[in-house]
Amino acid sequence: MAEAMSARGHEVTIFHAYSTRSEAMNRSGVRTVGVRHTTIRFVAGAEANRKVLRAIQNDNGGRFDVIDLFGCGLGPAFSRAATIRTARIYHAIDVAKLEWGAVERGKLASAPFYLSLMLAERTAVLAADHIIAISRATAEGLAKAHPRGLGETHVVPLPLRDEWFSSPENLRREHFLYIAAGRRRWTRVFLEALARVRRDGVVAKGVVLREPRDEFRNQARTLGVDVDFLNFIPESTLREYYARAYALVLPSSREGMCVPIIEAASQQTPTIATPLPSVADFVEDNETGLFVRSAEPNEWAERMRLVMTDESLRRKLGTRAREKSEAYRASKVALTTEEIYARQRR
Repeated sequence: MAEAMSARGHEVTIFHAYSTRSEAMNRSGVRTVGVRHTTIRFVAGAEANRKVLRAIQNDNGGRFDVIDLFGCGLGPAFSRAATIRTARIYHAIDVAKLEWGAVERGKLASAPFYLSLMLAERTAVLAADHIIAISRATAEGLAKAHPRGLGETHVVPLPLRDEWFSSPENLRREHFLYIAAGRRRWTRVFLEALARVRRDGVVAKGVVLREPRDEFRNQARTLGVDVDFLNFIPESTLREYYARAYALVLPSSREGMCVPIIEAASQQTPTIATPLPSVADFVEDNETGLFVRSAEPNEWAERMRLVMTDESLRRKLGTRAREKSEAYRASKVALTTEEIYARQRR
């Protein structure tokens, strides 16, 4: 988003906190001010907020036309940083209360973290002049979590760089792709479904991204499935993995705005997913993808087998998904965001 806004002639500065376990970010054509801190357990850590606030105030006297807070972790700094002439926009990526509700294991242990996140989110909501939610599901969740004090809310999706839409030509489809996201996505279901597809005599390979846990490597070996487990890969290589996939497969208990679905669609790759509210923002059953309404591996295997063996269906789903994904181009999303900024500047 920052790069796209910069390309439209705006001066953009990103202030961000990074812990001892992460690195400072860099964005082409965009000024970045990274503030290192030692608090790594709580996203809404007091130290991170204090240092970021000081950096904003010291940079150009804190004089900005718009301050846009992405995510709620730095809500306290956001609430105190804006001057009278600055429009404050809270970019809601998720809803803390719903995130915590989706935690299946360690719910009590994670309570302090999520309570601090809820407080930071409340601070951001009250401080914002207007709110941009990345999906209808996020907007609806915010309205339920904060029935009082919620400002005008606009739904604007997270963008994809325009480069994503230059698809590699005529690549052979050869695997099913799954991208892990903690415990809210069901890696076990994907692996068992892949095993059932293979038992039916269909040669199916899997690619699992961002799943570091050895338990699933062991499960894949036990099931006898052909799976590549990959961690970080460059964006250009990631596009090729999408383009070579029969489908992106995402069994899960909860999603925010599911960016992998849009990434897959840009490569004419349909998605097989759980029909969650945020997923339904993009995926239409039998139009841009397929829904599976349970965690039963046999049902996932049935949809995977269908997409793999019915080329005409796969092409139809992929073509329509690609058409719908055009609305997520960074250049288009930046224009919409720019219009919101212009209306809200005081």
